[in-house]
Amino acid sequence: NNKNIDLFSIEHEWNYISALKIIESNYILGVGQKNFRIACKEKKYLVKYGCSTHPHNVFLQILSEIGLIGSLPIFGLFFYICYYFLKPIFKKNLEEAYIYNFKYLLIFSIFISILPIIPSGNFFGTWLSVIAFIPAGFILFNIFNDEK
Repeated sequence: NNKNIDLFSIEHEWNYISALKIIESNYILGVGQKNFRIACKEKKYLVKYGCSTHPHNVFLQILSEIGLIGSLPIFGLFFYICYYFLKPIFKKNLEEAYIYNFKYLLIFSIFISILPIIPSGNFFGTWLSVIAFIPAGFILFNIFNDEK
């Protein structure tokens, strides 16, 4: 009977609203890495139950904590990955996107880690960074060995 659209859960929505308020005031540089938990307690950003250690969304966390300038490389990576996946589909060359391609699978794991439409863990925390950055090391190794 709820006529509102809730994003995943009401708790996530409160965190997102708090992050959007922080982004609105600090969109260039953000509030600082791992400072969402401090900034959301300020009166101008406070949303009832909307203060947590991070906003539980990678893009909202990145924009609120490191701002637009700091997020440009991550957004660039995200759009490059989207291009990498869609290029074979538009060229109708699906063999290039063969599911057992090692590099393709590694890039897909990074894509899942930074997907903006799902709730996520802390991007600047330990385990999520490991999931995103270990495949990046293997991709770079693969790229440099392909050139030799």
